[in-house]
Amino acid sequence: MSTFVLVHGAWHGGWCWRDVATRLSAAGHEVFTPTLSGLGERVHLAQWPIDLATHITDIENVVAFEELEDIRLVGHSYGGIVISGVAERISPRINHLVYLDAIVSVHGKRQVDMVLPRPGESFEQVGKAGTGLDALPVGSMELLGVTDPEKVAWLERHLVPHPMGTLLEPSELPQDMAATLPRTFIYCTERQGKSFSPFALAAKDDPSWSYRELATAHDAMVTAPAALTELLLEVA
Repeated sequence: MSTFVLVHGAWHGGWCWRDVATRLSAAGHEVFTPTLSGLGERVHLAQWPIDLATHITDIENVVAFEELEDIRLVGHSYGGIVISGVAERISPRINHLVYLDAIVSVHGKRQVDMVLPRPGESFEQVGKAGTGLDALPVGSMELLGVTDPEKVAWLERHLVPHPMGTLLEPSELPQDMAATLPRTFIYCTERQGKSFSPFALAAKDDPSWSYRELATAHDAMVTAPAALTELLLEVA
């Protein structure tokens, strides 16, 4: 039995892993799908200042309080920044890092320096256009690649604004420990823009990485849960 900790991306929550978590559990593995502060069922916390360090601590605390060891830590999209930070703090507890169509952190850089929210817009522009919380408005289904009407409705019921502070804060942690761990990059090849391809190409060309491709859109846990589960079981 392996232990998986699945970290969601921006706008999402632990709920988005439902169909993958069910399959991993059925295969005999232990699965945790924590929700980051200010998102999902923890959206009520968005009234408080939340930054990248908060989200890293969210996952660190799940590992600590659940007394997890030898974990397969998976980060989707923005979650790649989070798992890189977690690796710097608790690398002895991590067996493998999996970046699912994710950002690979660079020390000192912010997400706004690496990925745009939508073509032709900056995070600062989108944030200023928002109302209420200083947060990024929910992304479109086109951005996520979800087309099935039932799944579109499911996401629309659950996606919430993402705390802007997590996107505007540079990664203060060095990226040394993440590079010492086994790492896999899973690149979602369909409906793909330019946002995540640089990270995929860098991993593909680096022999220290394991590289896989999945013929689906960005929200692979929603659009192709069975195929994604197979790849995660391969990692396990």
